[in-house]
Amino acid sequence: MDSKCMPWSCVVFYAYDNSYNVYFISAVDAKHSINILSNGNVSAIIYDSSQGIGETKELKLEGKASIVKDDDLDAVIKLYAERIKSKSTGKDITADYKKSDYSGPSEFKFFKIKVEKFYINNNGRSVTVPIG
Repeated sequence: MDSKCMPWSCVVFYAYDNSYNVYFISAVDAKHSINILSNGNVSAIIYDSSQGIGETKELKLEGKASIVKDDDLDAVIKLYAERIKSKSTGKDITADYKKSDYSGPSEFKFFKIKVEKFYINNNGRSVTVPIG
């Protein structure tokens, strides 16, 4: 939400780790990035857009988002490139993501969502899924 409590949505490519953290890249001057920097509370929906009407299954999440620290970038870049690889040509694309492009005063940053709650759609109702 922005300073007037207006929500904002954005589609992003993402990667996740085994601790339920979600990572994505964004321009630091994008509206959603500015909102995250002023208030890290976020929600998101992950779903398959090829599903038919009435067949929708999705995973909803709530959490806190922040910029990935420079010291953690190597591991996040490796994870992100590995996850995105399966969506592209299948080739190793780790070299396409250079730490220097996302560290220090850069235009783009990796963001991390520390997921606090998951929900699944169950017959049109959201059901809380315990973490861990």
